[in-house]
Amino acid sequence: MSSFLSLRIKIVRNGNIKTIQFKYNTLVSEACEIIRDREPSDDQGDITEFGLFKPDEDVKKGQWLDPRRALEFYLLRAGDQLEYRKKIRPLRVKMLDESIKTILIDDSHNVKEIIRTTCERIGINNPDEFSLVVENADTDEMSKTGTLKKDKGGLQV
Repeated sequence: MSSFLSLRIKIVRNGNIKTIQFKYNTLVSEACEIIRDREPSDDQGDITEFGLFKPDEDVKKGQWLDPRRALEFYLLRAGDQLEYRKKIRPLRVKMLDESIKTILIDDSHNVKEIIRTTCERIGINNPDEFSLVVENADTDEMSKTGTLKKDKGGLQV
């Protein structure tokens, strides 16, 4: 078995697809640095704002690769495609008083972490009592609005 893994990397910001060889034991964070070095851009921002995403045929599924794990953890095969994309994005949140706040969230976090971060940033001390509900299911991600709702005993998604 070869100690190298050849992956197709789609650079989401410009649509380019490059084939890059990595060692199987390369950490995801190191792979992101390698990709960043090979695809320079004016819009690179902080390296922690970017990550590798493994898309699924079902667009509602997919998986962010943990930067602390090695590529071999994900059982990737030669020729698999990953997306190098920005993890941080703005989320518009409608508050209970109908005001709208825009906060930056990390898409690689799970829902519980996103709600905790959202509540922290807007000054709510008890995030376990709240959830986010998609109010405007427009296809443009920037125009989606999540409404912060007080949970009444059930999980709202």
